[in-house]
Amino acid sequence: MSIFLKVLSVLGIILLVILAIALIILLIVLFVPIRYRAHVLYDAEHLEAEGGGSWILKLIRVLASYKKGEGLSYSVKVAFLQILPKKEKKKEEEYEPAHVIEIGEDEDEEPEEAEAEAETRPEPAPEAESGPSEEPVTEPEKEEQKPEPAEEPAPEPPRESRTGSDEPSEEDELGLVLRLIRDVSMKAMDIEDAVDAFFDKIEEKYSETSKKVRVLLVKKDLIVEFLTAEGTMSGIELTLKRLFRILGRYLPELSGKVRYGTGDPYSLGGQLMYVSLFYSIYSDAVEITPEWDEKVLEADVGADGKIRLCHVAGLALAVLFGPKCRKLRKNFKRLRKRLKAVDTKVNHKKNRKDQDNG
Repeated sequence: MSIFLKVLSVLGIILLVILAIALIILLIVLFVPIRYRAHVLYDAEHLEAEGGGSWILKLIRVLASYKKGEGLSYSVKVAFLQILPKKEKKKEEEYEPAHVIEIGEDEDEEPEEAEAEAETRPEPAPEAESGPSEEPVTEPEKEEQKPEPAEEPAPEPPRESRTGSDEPSEEDELGLVLRLIRDVSMKAMDIEDAVDAFFDKIEEKYSETSKKVRVLLVKKDLIVEFLTAEGTMSGIELTLKRLFRILGRYLPELSGKVRYGTGDPYSLGGQLMYVSLFYSIYSDAVEITPEWDEKVLEADVGADGKIRLCHVAGLALAVLFGPKCRKLRKNFKRLRKRLKAVDTKVNHKKNRKDQDNG
């Protein structure tokens, strides 16, 4: 019995140690902040950007940089081990240029050997050139022996009418009138068909547009019903309040200078009016210099910040299990199901109409 109790005590101690380690890891994940930074340098000639993040006293590091003309480079490190990019890929890239150079050297030697063989070949005898020169001499003789084509008889002049006058007869005038009437009637029929097709298209477009409008009105009624349902607006308000609280707490600290101009004082003034809405965020950190008579954009801006996952986890738990947010999720699921049913019904009618037309 004492041995059994000792085994249970040892297992209990092991389980407590495991639980303590898991709890410590969970607290580290939730409360140790993730730090990030970024820096951008831009002008008309070049662009440079770099950024990165670290976690748990730089135990995990992510770095990335971009430079115009050189491309993107990045690295992911855990402690002293580099996870991305792998070193094996670098070795393969270094091996390929050497292999290409060796092939190029072999190809360069081939033309030299070909030139040496061309020099050693004997030149063709000059007698071979005299053969083709005799052939053109016989061709004119054969052409002279061809018989001349017989002269074609001149076309007979048109016979004059029995009456001896140039005026058309009554039968010809009647035929011309009949042909004219037939052409006019055919043109009128074509115009009538084109007008009918045009109005048919207008009617079809009108019916399609009216159907789409009716579907949009149905969806609008469903959305209004969702917004006015119990618990919807209170859940949205609570979610947005928590979200803005997190964003306000973890907004990055900005620093730098911006020189900006559009070349048009009127358009620049309108754009600066919208930028001034965020004056409380960048007023103490970023210096904006407007250029009224020059079109230019130069920026040297940096950002540093941190975020803790505990607040993000709190927001997620409030959305998933909060009573107000639970009603919001229930109403949203019902809205999505109804909208899907409306789309399915419209597509079913459209497919049935296409089958009937086919």
